Amino acid sequence: MLLHSSSCHILRTEVHQFQTFVVGCCLSTVPAWMSLLSVFHFVCFSQISATMIYASNMTYQEGWVVVNEMPTHVETWGGWIEDPAIKDSKELLICVSGNPGVTEFYSHFLSLIHSTLKIPVWIISHAGHELPPNALHLKYPTVQDKPELYDLDGQVTHKVQFIEKYAPEKCDLYFIGHSVGAKIMSDIMKNYPHINSRIKKCYMLFPTLEHIANAPNAKFFIPMFTYLNRFILFWAWVSTLLPGRLRNMIINGVMYLSHPSGVTDCCLTATDKLVDPVVVKNVFFLANDEMGKIKDLDTETIEKNLSKLRFYFGTTDGWCPVSYYENLRKKCPQADAILCPSNIKHAFVISSSHDMADLVSKWIKEDK
Repeated sequence: MLLHSSSCHILRTEVHQFQTFVVGCCLSTVPAWMSLLSVFHFVCFSQISATMIYASNMTYQEGWVVVNEMPTHVETWGGWIEDPAIKDSKELLICVSGNPGVTEFYSHFLSLIHSTLKIPVWIISHAGHELPPNALHLKYPTVQDKPELYDLDGQVTHKVQFIEKYAPEKCDLYFIGHSVGAKIMSDIMKNYPHINSRIKKCYMLFPTLEHIANAPNAKFFIPMFTYLNRFILFWAWVSTLLPGRLRNMIINGVMYLSHPSGVTDCCLTATDKLVDPVVVKNVFFLANDEMGKIKDLDTETIEKNLSKLRFYFGTTDGWCPVSYYENLRKKCPQADAILCPSNIKHAFVISSSHDMADLVSKWIKEDK
């Protein structure tokens, strides 16, 4: 159903199960596709594989709103952002994603948390990381027109405006900040006290809070962005010319070759959205901005909010190595920081949604 209001256009659908794509039989003829998706796997997902089923047995809705001039995809479990009943909620969990900020990567993870806690759970896309359906006729400035809407500071403003407009005023707000989402949440807590005062707890998962340009994965990403940017954008553009069924077959096949144990349907959907030249350009733009802006650890903000923060670091994280965990422990010894004992990867949403959903649900129960 397509809803219209004076402030936004919303496309809403009831709970549904994503359909599994057919595995392609022509992968040997598309080496460029293999290269393109392989690059995304290294930068965004790393080495991961598991078999999972997307949970869809609870009240789920998704739609689009305009936030800070940008069409924004929203997924909710347990109450849509404009439902009258949501105003009476006593608790709300909002997830701020990493980069790329495509909501479907987190769908399985967040649905599991909702099924455990029975509280409303929301996630929104990053500005420019998902393109609205053509049927909505939503216009928005490009990254060339207004780069300030797409960079790290723009993503912070984007989340602030969403929270201010839609989060109920009289409820405990819990946040998940994954990867650069943790940095976004840190900046919100630092610069927006009226929101920080409403935060009950913030869970920083595999947080990229310092010197991301010096991380091991950056040694690959920076040359790739410098020398292969146009090549990747070209093949992303080529993908838009392919028939939808062929495109889906290729994406499905490449994903299963990379992760033979299987991937969730929601992650296949997210990958399909990601491989678009406009989205790729916006994702790269944010990543490049992160490299230049995320420098020294903001110990002042952490120390001021110790009671609200939990940190979870990986042992094999190419974006947030163990040395960053050790630096946090050294500079903020009272911080509630854990080094993962289970070898969970940075992109946990691909292979470890169950484990991380159990952990975050346990934390929220303890912190109530």
